[in-house]
Amino acid sequence: MDRSRRGRSAWPRLSSLVAAGARLLAGGRPIFENSQFIGALAVGGGTPAQDDEVARAALSAL
Repeated sequence: MDRSRRGRSAWPRLSSLVAAGARLLAGGRPIFENSQFIGALAVGGGTPAQDDEVARAALSAL
């Protein structure tokens, strides 16, 4: 199977994990509005703990 098909078939599973609150990396946070997943934000450049702290602060400011 080529990569493009693998990526598309994996998306429903990934979006379900994100909707359930899972993160794929430190500093990544899903954004919900009225219990609906509407996007995400990601922060990088520091340690994983620093990235996560900044991401949480940014999400709180929305």
